[in-house]
Amino acid sequence: MSNTRLPEMLTLDVRSAFEKTLAFHLGDEKSHECVSRLLDRYGSFSTVFSRSEEEICRVGGVNMNTALLIKLMAYIHARRVVERFDTKKVYTELELREFVLALFLGSSVETVYAILLDDSGRLISAEHISEGTVNSSDIIPRRILEIAKKKKSRRIILAHNHPTGSKTPSKDDIMTTGRLFTLLASVGVKLVSHYVVADGEIGRIETDMLYDPDYRG
Repeated sequence: MSNTRLPEMLTLDVRSAFEKTLAFHLGDEKSHECVSRLLDRYGSFSTVFSRSEEEICRVGGVNMNTALLIKLMAYIHARRVVERFDTKKVYTELELREFVLALFLGSSVETVYAILLDDSGRLISAEHISEGTVNSSDIIPRRILEIAKKKKSRRIILAHNHPTGSKTPSKDDIMTTGRLFTLLASVGVKLVSHYVVADGEIGRIETDMLYDPDYRG
C-alpha cells in the first residue's frame, strides 16, 4: 500500500489570511484565539475543514455563522486549486494527488469521484459519482461506466474520502475496487488507481491487494 502525505496545503501565510478573513467577523483578537483553538482541537486546517458545521461549533467561541464562513473558505481554497488544472494535459502522480486532495477539502460526508483520463493519460474531467452518510457511500459501477463512455475515457482514477477515519482502505473498499476493476476491464477501461483521502492525507489501493486473501476477507 502506498500512503503519501503531501506537504500541508495551507501554509502559515494562509493561516494569516485565514485569521484576517475571520477578523472581519470576529475581530483580530478573537480571530487569533479561534484559529488557535481549532488547531489545538483538530491539528490541521485540512482536518478542521473536513468537520461538519455542527462539529466546528463545539469548539469554544465558534458559532454557526463562523462555522459557515470557515466551510466557505475551504470551498474557495479547494476551487482555486482545482481550477489550476487544465484538461488535455498529463500530470504527474504527485500533481494528481494534490488535485484529489483539493476535491475533498471541506467535505464532511463520504464522497466518491472518478477522475477521467484519455489513452495518453491526459486529464479529461473529475466527475462526482455519489455522496453518502458520514460513514458510507455507494460506488455505482453503472454510473461510472456511463460517464466513461460519454467522455470517451479509457483510464479512470477512483477516489473517495473517509471524513472522520483513516486513509487506510477498508476491506469493503478493496473488495469494491476489485469488482470495479474487473467490470471496467471487461469493456476496455483501465482502473488506474483508487485513492482514499482522510485528514489531508492520501492512501492508495494497490493492485496486489485486490488478490490478497488477508484483505479480501
